[in-house]
Amino acid sequence: MKKFLLSVALLSLFSIPSFALLHVGVSAGYAYANMDQMNNAWETAKADAQAASLPSEVQKFGNSIFVNADLGIGLLPLLNIGPRVGLQYVLPVKNSVTYINPFNTSETLTTENTISSMLVPLELGVSANIGIPMLPISVTVGGYAGYGLAFGLDQTKITSNVSGTPELSYAVPYDGGGFMADLSAAVEWNIVPFINLSLNAGYRYALIENVNVTSEVKDPVSGNVLISADEQLTSRTGDKMKVNYTGFLVGLGFNIRF
Repeated sequence: MKKFLLSVALLSLFSIPSFALLHVGVSAGYAYANMDQMNNAWETAKADAQAASLPSEVQKFGNSIFVNADLGIGLLPLLNIGPRVGLQYVLPVKNSVTYINPFNTSETLTTENTISSMLVPLELGVSANIGIPMLPISVTVGGYAGYGLAFGLDQTKITSNVSGTPELSYAVPYDGGGFMADLSAAVEWNIVPFINLSLNAGYRYALIENVNVTSEVKDPVSGNVLISADEQLTSRTGDKMKVNYTGFLVGLGFNIRF
């Protein structure tokens, strides 16, 4: 009987995450954003430069760091419902492409762009935490959906090989928003009662289709308006720009369940 009671006590202790009424969790790590439209445009520009034997330096834009904060309230012994907020910061890249001026074929122009972007998730979701009997380990799976706020900055510098031609520099800030969703899974290790460390993985869908320039952009030399405020952001090829944060996330987390 004593062994039986001890087994029940141990099972109850190690299964605490499964019966938590409140969950507070923070996770952070690496994410990749599939900025396919932007990257494809830069690869096309790079190919054109190479075809003309002109220099180019293009990096993939998408490597990110993220942080998520979750709050879950127990509905059933295994289920929690609650909000998720966070931040995904796409690390800046600097791309440079040289091309021939179409209005003066004896002149080459070099465009250097420094691009950065971030996403702010505002979501609501459901998660299930299942304890493994006799082990201080549990598995959590969850799904979240909501609205993603996107912000970005594209800084451009254009220089000429013709002596005396002034350098042109300007910055294009943009923002937008749209539907997003996360699927996530984690393995949690109960280091002490109520406190867990976790290894997390997930997939994020966040294709932000409506993105606008947030402030007027002027030519610093002539003062002419290059891009109007609230104008739809366009790609290098003139297409409507879609900012795509879709991709995988991997990280570590800290959780409190009680």
